[in-house]
Amino acid sequence: MTQEIKRGDVFKCWKDYEMDDERLAFKAGDKYKSLRSGTLKSIIDDDHLMTIDEEFLEHFTKDEA
Repeated sequence: MTQEIKRGDVFKCWKDYEMDDERLAFKAGDKYKSLRSGTLKSIIDDDHLMTIDEEFLEHFTKDEA
C-alpha cells in the first residue's frame, strides 16, 4: 500500500529534520498540515518540501486526531 500526502493531512514530526546545510526544516514535536496534495512544506520557506519516502517516514507519522 502506497501512502500519499493529501491536502489537509496533518503529520507530526517526531525527529528533527535538518537540511544538508544544517538548517532546521522540521522540528520534533511540531505538527505540519499539508497545504497541497503530495507535499509537506517546511518551516524554512516555500521551496523546501517533503514527499513521502523512506526519509520522510523516519521523521513523521500521520496525525489521526
